[in-house]
Amino acid sequence: MRKETKGKYALPTVAVYLLGHCVGKFTEPVIYAKHKVYDYEGNEILQETPDPFVESLQHDSIIVQIPLLRGRVNNRLEKILSVFDQSQIYPDDQRMLELDENKYADDAEMEHILHRLQSAAANPDIRNRMNAEDEFFQALEDRDTAIIQKDATIMTQKKELEKQKTELDEKDAALQEKDAALEEQKASLRAAVLTLSKTGMTAEMIAKTLNIGEEKIQEILS
Repeated sequence: MRKETKGKYALPTVAVYLLGHCVGKFTEPVIYAKHKVYDYEGNEILQETPDPFVESLQHDSIIVQIPLLRGRVNNRLEKILSVFDQSQIYPDDQRMLELDENKYADDAEMEHILHRLQSAAANPDIRNRMNAEDEFFQALEDRDTAIIQKDATIMTQKKELEKQKTELDEKDAALQEKDAALEEQKASLRAAVLTLSKTGMTAEMIAKTLNIGEEKIQEILS
């Protein structure tokens, strides 16, 4: 922040968010979010007069949860915001609100606001821009939907591939166990044949003893 002239600073910014959804578990339609100043140890620094330079570095926020405005008018601010009450959406056009002007007949400021909104709604250029925005956001929504569906398909395919890999790994493990068992059987058979051969038994006698073909015995002894 640059100090323009002695003793003068830029005005702090207050951001106003008009949300078409609710935030967390807040039940109030209007929320004020203000920042605080802390030292290195995390202790809040309190000053009788806030420093204008520090105040200009961050902005406070006003969050309006439009869904919570439904029929609620308890103060001046809520009365003004009631013109955004989404429970009054016009059936034939979701972008328009069907407001009862009689509710604001005794309030010149509200009548002025309604007149400005009605003028904007009747303006062809503004309606064209609204249509263009609708088309733009619809295109974005279609794109996001396509991306989500594509991601879901990819995730499904990935899970299927992982499942197939797991099944192949299990089959490979089973084959390895089978191969190991066969090798163990071969080793046991070889040891038995060699042991019997050392006792002076012929290949024919060993074959009959172990109930194995003589050719197999000859193969082991060769």
